Amino acid sequence: MLKIEKAPNHVAAFGLVDVLEQKDIAALQKHMQEKMSSQDRICLLIDMTKWSDITSAAIVADAKFEVGMIGQLNRFEKMAVVTDKKFVEAFMSFLSPLVPTIEIKCFGPDEHDKALAFVSELPAERVALKSAAKMIDTGSSALIGYEIDGTLTREDAHKIVDPLEKAFKSNDKIDLFVRMKNYAGFDPSILTEKSFMSMKLTAISHIRRYAVVGAKDWMKNAAGFFASMLPIEMKFFDASQEKEAWAWLKS
Repeated sequence: MLKIEKAPNHVAAFGLVDVLEQKDIAALQKHMQEKMSSQDRICLLIDMTKWSDITSAAIVADAKFEVGMIGQLNRFEKMAVVTDKKFVEAFMSFLSPLVPTIEIKCFGPDEHDKALAFVSELPAERVALKSAAKMIDTGSSALIGYEIDGTLTREDAHKIVDPLEKAFKSNDKIDLFVRMKNYAGFDPSILTEKSFMSMKLTAISHIRRYAVVGAKDWMKNAAGFFASMLPIEMKFFDASQEKEAWAWLKS
């Protein structure tokens, strides 16, 4: 069951009780649409302390709803999750660095008031994100390199996609080098860029080796999981091992 809670106008607050059904997802969607039609900036509060399960139909409905919301993620400022479930806390810890434009916090089952206070206060208007991607001259059309320093923007997506598309047209296989100087996540609106997503699919058949320098441990774990299912040689190097990374790509 979904319980809609009283909250400030910019806050969508929900309590999940017992089993979540498809009709509950429909109610959530309706409430979110009402909030977003009247508010430019949104915060979320989800109380999961009384939640026990979710039906398969609700899972499908929720997945469709969340995919449809991707293009609106840049309007979300904060998300508070009240929970006593460790796996929920672990998932939120994993999610937080992926969407750094949204401040995500978990609260214990007796901290509902703190959670509400957290989302009730809107932060100052966001400063426009600066470009975080810089291309590296490798001297070869078959070796593409770039550095990431900050939060990836839509502009950065095009900066990366354009040279890759050119490389794919002139080379059957290419190698890829990325220096993670200070990766701080990405602007969620990138996920609505068709050119970026189609490029990622095309890249699967065109990339031979992919060297990543300076990645944080959580990035290595996440990327390593997906890399195991792809026909790409992917290798991680510490920041001090950049020479080794270049040598591996050129071998």
